[in-house]
Amino acid sequence: MRGRWSDEERAIADEFLMHARAILRERNEAAAEGRAPQIARLLDRWGGATVAYRRRLIDAPSYTLNHEEVAKALEEGVRFAEG
Repeated sequence: MRGRWSDEERAIADEFLMHARAILRERNEAAAEGRAPQIARLLDRWGGATVAYRRRLIDAPSYTLNHEEVAKALEEGVRFAEG
């Protein structure tokens, strides 16, 4: 499959895989050390993640239908930009 990708697509995929491996490594190390994984620290190191929403977060279907998922995203360092 990679053979059909452009150089840019391969580079993006490699970066995503590197991030996934780092998250897995952090989760495994945290479990071995008996601590919570510090995913937000990794996310911030990579530039962070912000979800832009045109209205208030509490009005978003993702919040009203599944607020636990939004809460988990916030715990892991995902930011929400309202308005």
